[in-house]
Amino acid sequence: MWSSSPVPVWLRAPTITPQSRVVPGQLTDPSGPLGEYAQFLEPAGVFAVAFFAVVAVGYFLLDPAVDRLLERREVDPTAELVFRRSTRVGYLAVGAFVGVALAGFEVLAGGSALVLAAVTFTLGVAGQDAVGNLVSGVFLVLDRNFSVGDFIRWQDKSGTVKDIGFRVTRVRTINNEIVTVPNTELATSAITTPYNGTTYRETLPIGIGYDDDPDEATRILVEAAHDQPDILSIPSPAVRLTEFAGSHVALEVQYWVANPKEANLLRIRSTFARAAKRRLESAGISVMPPSKHDLSGTLTVEREHLAETVAEAVDGVEGTGDVDGGEGVPDAGSSPEERVDEASEESEDVVAEDDDPGDEEAAREE
Repeated sequence: MWSSSPVPVWLRAPTITPQSRVVPGQLTDPSGPLGEYAQFLEPAGVFAVAFFAVVAVGYFLLDPAVDRLLERREVDPTAELVFRRSTRVGYLAVGAFVGVALAGFEVLAGGSALVLAAVTFTLGVAGQDAVGNLVSGVFLVLDRNFSVGDFIRWQDKSGTVKDIGFRVTRVRTINNEIVTVPNTELATSAITTPYNGTTYRETLPIGIGYDDDPDEATRILVEAAHDQPDILSIPSPAVRLTEFAGSHVALEVQYWVANPKEANLLRIRSTFARAAKRRLESAGISVMPPSKHDLSGTLTVEREHLAETVAEAVDGVEGTGDVDGGEGVPDAGSSPEERVDEASEESEDVVAEDDDPGDEEAAREE
């Protein structure tokens, strides 16, 4: 016979007593364990279930349908972005509305109008920038000349628009950096979209020497532009003389490029500049000659520099062995300051000896 042993506590079945049974409505009863917060549990649960049900339907059914529709229609990138986001915001709003309606929160909201007014005022003050960015984003989306994929310039910045959000617009710079720009900044700034047309004009400044023939340089530059396959022949490249600078004659080459959004403008510019430089130099025309300036002014020698100069001169005389026999040369053993003083005294003596005594007496009689 098997002997019975005590059953561990964690394997024993729970004992249900009348006091431990959950009475229906106990959790939502204000006199229950949750107190006054119990009345919010049932509406909150209803709201959560209704809201997530509507969102799930939109996410798993509506989003794929919208994606297939947009792919079939080949919609503009900006319109596609707006349509997707509007759809998501739409079913989120519908879910919140259905949840509030089923949970009966409108009764609670009607009983606390003062609280809702205070919350609305607080959010309005704190969210001024957010509302401004939202409104600015709407205007940017409605602007036909502002679209995802456009290269734009504003203030001192530039880049390609990658995304237009409700609050910010993301721009990718030439250095492949993502810049997050508030919508209000773009809505209140002058924006340039240089590559939205079918053609784009590039300008390249070139300087030649004053001794060179500008007509010959113009002919060479136009031929070099025509030989580039990426530069259009119509409109024809042109060269303008823009300035007589201090060291060169300034020319400006203007040429046109097709499909600027797809063309590599930096590569085209570099290739043409190299070809133009080679042809000008082959024709004996100097490109950007060095500047030549006449210098004028005064030179001031300070006492310390004069002492060093005298010391170097004395050292040079010592090397020749004529220090002791030379007249008017300071003693080599003295310091540079003493040598300067001695040289100054000797120069004063020489000036005194050169003065004419007769002139000095005539000055005294006068």
